[in-house]
Amino acid sequence: MTAREAACYSYFDYWRITEIIERMVGVVVAVNEVFKALGDPTRREILRLLRDRDLTAGELAEHFPLAKSTLSGHFATLRHAGLIVQERRGTTIVYSLHIAAVEEVVATVLGLLGVGEDGAAEGAADDAVARVAAEGREGEGAG
Repeated sequence: MTAREAACYSYFDYWRITEIIERMVGVVVAVNEVFKALGDPTRREILRLLRDRDLTAGELAEHFPLAKSTLSGHFATLRHAGLIVQERRGTTIVYSLHIAAVEEVVATVLGLLGVGEDGAAEGAADDAVARVAAEGREGEGAG
């Protein structure tokens, strides 16, 4: 191997290690955001209400004795964690449960608890966390 080839490999290794570290940090941030979102009873109730059907911001507001600005903050936290999505229909905002993200959260929790046979849940949790992080990075670029 020439010195030039060694330098190229060294640069590639550095780039690859940097990429891996950035992904790991992204995964940790994504998981932390999900647990932060789930840590509040109001946000958990919003998710429960969205299980059955999509709801407008006004329909959701009818279930809580909170200011609209406070609810808006809860919606933002849930969106940031990837647990809900919003769609504007005219002057109305409609919220939906992001099913794939919720399934990934469940897989992550099961993996953290070591539930499953032969580490299958742990592998599924790792895959789920990676997907959540990837979706989060894609969403950031779009916004």
